Amino acid sequence: MHILEKIKNYFGLKKLVLNLGSELKKQHGKSNSYNRTQIENCMNSIGIKPQFFPYGYAMILNQINFNEINFGDGKTPDYKELRKEIAAKYFEGNIKFKLKEVLNYTMKFSAYKNDPNDTCVGGGGGD
Repeated sequence: MHILEKIKNYFGLKKLVLNLGSELKKQHGKSNSYNRTQIENCMNSIGIKPQFFPYGYAMILNQINFNEINFGDGKTPDYKELRKEIAAKYFEGNIKFKLKEVLNYTMKFSAYKNDPNDTCVGGGGGD
């Protein structure tokens, strides 16, 4: 994987993790579960590229519901590997993170989204 591709993947996944939970709550209210259509609509609303959709589904759905998704290419991504990658970067390696943690994780950073001095979470940025 080229360095530019790695950077795009890093920021795509970060955008997903930081925004999906809050968008789900905004569009569908706080819940103990969300369905595939709700998750997909929210990912589209926040501008997530389709290559990251499996990560979003893996964050929110249980493995049974995740495995029921037709990803169109005949291959189902590895649920545990996706969660492992997300957990390593955002949930201190805890592959068993729960929906509540996803919703709380996004809330943790929402106060900083529009802070022009915070170059890591949005706001700020160059020309």
